[in-house]
Amino acid sequence: MKLEGLSPELREEVLACETPEEILALARKVGHDLSDDELEAIAGGDDKWEMIGCPRCDSWDCEKRTSLVGNTFYVCLPCGNRWTYD
Repeated sequence: MKLEGLSPELREEVLACETPEEILALARKVGHDLSDDELEAIAGGDDKWEMIGCPRCDSWDCEKRTSLVGNTFYVCLPCGNRWTYD
């Protein structure tokens, strides 16, 4: 479930979800049909689904990636910003 374009209240509800089941229930509640990619990510098959906001542009359309040497970093898809959290 992409967070961009959601109301602040709904965004808080999504971020408060702690399990895949809670996210699925919320999606059903608001009438959002999850794509196959979103379902796979929620089920744990994809590291791209993580609620991380870009510190530069505040977009929620970000991916978690791993470098060739095993370091984890995040990339904002709209603005291209890259960062890490220690």
